[in-house]
Amino acid sequence: MGAFTEGVEFTILAREIRCKWGSDHKDVLQKLQAIITQNLSKIKAIPGFTSIQRIICGGCYDFKIIMAFKEGSFDDSETSALGKLEKSMLESMKALEHIDKVETQTYTLTDMTNTVVEDEDEDDDDEDDNNLALLAGDDLEDDDDDDYEPNEAKLAEDERLDAELDEQEEQEKKRAKTS
Repeated sequence: MGAFTEGVEFTILAREIRCKWGSDHKDVLQKLQAIITQNLSKIKAIPGFTSIQRIICGGCYDFKIIMAFKEGSFDDSETSALGKLEKSMLESMKALEHIDKVETQTYTLTDMTNTVVEDEDEDDDDEDDNNLALLAGDDLEDDDDDDYEPNEAKLAEDERLDAELDEQEEQEKKRAKTS
């Protein structure tokens, strides 16, 4: 297991290949996908392979492939299987029209889904509840609700807002009938 420091360990290293695609040229996505599909069995055959994901963002026009490998077997040097395959894929991607910023990056991946966080001090729960009650305007010293007096200004504002919503709904119904 690799580690950056105590408590920040990792077992997976990932290699990302990414590029930007032209917003008016969605057909280039098919060509990028074809490059990945043509090389998929080779990627899966690399020692230590664990997974591959494709990410496409239609807002920033990102196309990314993330290949994950066990930490002890990861080798992205130019002479490694991954290095050679990556070089070929990058050349194919760069040859496409409407593709910019073809880049690579290596980083760690750690699945935090099943990470258990232990409560340091169970008494903190009471303190958190008290803080939430204070934020909500509750009086912690007096739990007697018999002397509760509603805020007249707040009630009037609530009634006004309810009336506005009712009016909007009525107008929408009228518009729907005339359509």
